[in-house]
Amino acid sequence: STRQGTTPARMEALKGLHSTFRGLFDRLEVRLKQDRKQAEDDLEAHFHAVETVLFQTALPSISPRVKYSLQRFCDVSALLAALRQPSGDGREGSRSKLEVWQDLKVLSFARAAAAIAALTVVSMQMRLMLTVLSRQLFLERAMEGVAGEAARGLNPTLGIEAQEFFLSLVERGFVTTGMGTMVEALKATAATIVGNLALAETMDASRTRATFAALGEKVARRVRRGDFVSEPIDEIESETRTKNFWRDALLPPDETVVSAFRERFGAGADDAVLALLLTMAREVRTVASTRVFADALGDATARAWDRFAADAEASLFRDGEDETDADGGEGSAESVSKKKQTARRETRARGFQPGGPNFEPPA
Repeated sequence: STRQGTTPARMEALKGLHSTFRGLFDRLEVRLKQDRKQAEDDLEAHFHAVETVLFQTALPSISPRVKYSLQRFCDVSALLAALRQPSGDGREGSRSKLEVWQDLKVLSFARAAAAIAALTVVSMQMRLMLTVLSRQLFLERAMEGVAGEAARGLNPTLGIEAQEFFLSLVERGFVTTGMGTMVEALKATAATIVGNLALAETMDASRTRATFAALGEKVARRVRRGDFVSEPIDEIESETRTKNFWRDALLPPDETVVSAFRERFGAGADDAVLALLLTMAREVRTVASTRVFADALGDATARAWDRFAADAEASLFRDGEDETDADGGEGSAESVSKKKQTARRETRARGFQPGGPNFEPPA
């Protein structure tokens, strides 16, 4: 009887507790949704800042080093000096000058291909490194006020000098060690496409376009494969070379990183910061060894080459030299000229950015 008498009171109490907890859970769910939305907005803003840093700071700072490397590996000064020398007597002198012109022709195309490929690779590399660095800084900011002093001691933070050191590794990697190998391979590739083009033969717009397209296709394929030594024997060997080349070419090995870090920071070098930087560098190499990275790099190279080829064609054939229709139709001179003017304006408006602002980095 007593137990039955108290049951309604207990039920009311339970209902009250349930209502209280339900209210707490509802408020907690709303707060979690708000925090999740804020975190997503912060992350999007953080990685949008990566794009800004890439195109406004990182690429402009590394571009001169790329230029100097290209000048070193694609040096045309010796060929130009040979052409300025007085011609020898007889057929031997003429033949020698003709060979120099042939070499200059191939080297000019190879230099253009190498410039497009190198800027695309460096753009992808800087984007990848900035993404890794940005994520680390985002996590450090997210952990502020959460972890105690002991936890922060176990998870070192990167100061400005350490951040600059990490980004400076790009100058010790591909630009210094990998570009020479790539340039030599692209010279051979250019020779297979333009080597047989006669110097005395005039090329119209359609043939020029076809030549650019054939060279661009081969260049993008070699960049995607990462095979700048020789043609692969089979698909398995090609896959292995792709992983090995881009994994090893983008950044210097760990021992070089350690040596450079000790040299940069001297007695004040923090081993915990060094360990974190090595982990970040290894992550870059891991991503660079994936097929996703290779495919993205090949696609970005192809798009950059297409933009270059369109701009070159528009500059070379300003008056429209394609086949025309007498009735002023789709292929008429007036129509072709308008299309080329539009193409030139669009090309100049968007500018040349390897990878482009719409390019998505590999996950």
